[in-house]
Amino acid sequence: KPTFVDTLRLEWMSPKYYGRDVVLVEGDDDKDFYSNLFLDSCYVKKTSGCAKLIEYHQQMDAAWTYSCHIAIKDADFDRANGTMISMTGFFYTDCHDHEMMAASSDDFMADLLSACNSPYSVANVRSQIFADLRVLSMFRWYNHTMHTHLNCKKGVELVGAKTADLHNPSWLYAQYMNRKVNQDPNKGITTSLTDFATFCSTHTTNDFDLTNGHNFIARFCGIIEGDQGSYPFPLINSIVQTYYQPKYFRSTQLYADIAGWEASHVKILKER
Repeated sequence: KPTFVDTLRLEWMSPKYYGRDVVLVEGDDDKDFYSNLFLDSCYVKKTSGCAKLIEYHQQMDAAWTYSCHIAIKDADFDRANGTMISMTGFFYTDCHDHEMMAASSDDFMADLLSACNSPYSVANVRSQIFADLRVLSMFRWYNHTMHTHLNCKKGVELVGAKTADLHNPSWLYAQYMNRKVNQDPNKGITTSLTDFATFCSTHTTNDFDLTNGHNFIARFCGIIEGDQGSYPFPLINSIVQTYYQPKYFRSTQLYADIAGWEASHVKILKER
């Protein structure tokens, strides 16, 4: 069976990608986001998730000799849990994921709020979103860290949710348990609200490391003032993916880390 490197080699040999330096990312949104930030001499290639990203980067380290390559992984909870790995050409987002890295830019958030005709200040909208998502984000961190087998990827409607519900762990737990994927008696779910409360009392981290970017965007759509129907999730998500530009990126640690790699390899970052 052909390996990822075998398949990539065939793509790389085509006229469209021949000679390009490779930037591995996790998924479609990552590809849209990072394509704005790297030179046209790069091929931004998705890899279907964080585990595959690590595996494929290792395969390329062992067998790729055609051009330079790097990989960018969403930090997820790796930074919060101290589980980040170190490999040459392997980089992490500053925050939980690339959407949160965008949200950490005051200038980008100000431009986004202006585009939505919102009267909120950057500080106020961030503060409200973080407060509304705090319990959910902690719950996701708890389930990820404690390996409870509860699927937390979907199940909570964030755009129209009541603030009181989002602040209620019992309500959140019920939303997840109402999902069919979590109702299999053979799944071995070990999560409990008592254990969750203990976890919360012993764990703290930065809101930007804790909060999932898709959740942040969804809650953003739910709280900005004006005609909410004009600002659905797909529209705001598209803006985040396609309008985050090098002028915002240059202030991040990720940019600095890749720029350091460039010094002994090849230029790949856009300057403007």
